[in-house]
Amino acid sequence: VDGVIAPTKSIRDELLEHAPRIRGISVIPTGVDLARFHTDLDGSAIRARHGLDGKKAILHVGRVSFEKNIDTVVMAMRHLPEDTILLIVGSGPASDHLRNLAYKLGLDGRVVFTGFVPDEELPHYYAAADAFVLASKFETQGLVVLEAMACGLPATGIRFRALADIIEDGVSGILFDDGPESCADALQRCLQEGEGMRMKARERAMQFSLENSAILLEQAYGQAMEVKKARLSSKGRTDARH
Repeated sequence: VDGVIAPTKSIRDELLEHAPRIRGISVIPTGVDLARFHTDLDGSAIRARHGLDGKKAILHVGRVSFEKNIDTVVMAMRHLPEDTILLIVGSGPASDHLRNLAYKLGLDGRVVFTGFVPDEELPHYYAAADAFVLASKFETQGLVVLEAMACGLPATGIRFRALADIIEDGVSGILFDDGPESCADALQRCLQEGEGMRMKARERAMQFSLENSAILLEQAYGQAMEVKKARLSSKGRTDARH
């Protein structure tokens, strides 16, 4: 092909390891809608709905599946203060497994499963939280992290693959190594230092706006067209000589 698009630098590097002779590869993330996800949202209704008033709320958003490594986040809750609640937004095949895990760990009252949340409510869930977490090693970008950061929410993410490309460790969020203890330490830091990270999180998300992604995409198409044009022109000259 004449052009390949990767959502993050880490995925670009993985592609090049498998196919080093790619003609042209561009890093273009999926853009985040900054008009929909922003810092002026009101999360008070969500906090009241789920009994979060007077508590610290950690948010996880996404498909509740086994490859998302949510077990690590649930187990990390054992190392956090009693007034800390984990809100798991979404549904999926690992829901019952995680409910059972939370129950066995004595955390069933501190791990709240909301199930599917309508799109129009999702921004308000970000606004209701004090920190965001994603422990998935599966992400090629992690759009939910950018949505959270666009709402001024400091994010914790596993130091693996694309999340390390998005979160600026110690600036707009905290990265952690695989394991409940490391995850808990990162979440505790985010809860303690989060106010100082909120503006930086928003500023980081702004670099991944829909508008910036559209500009990069247009440039990538233009480059691919030039590459193909040159290749066809060269082929035409070769054919003419024969």
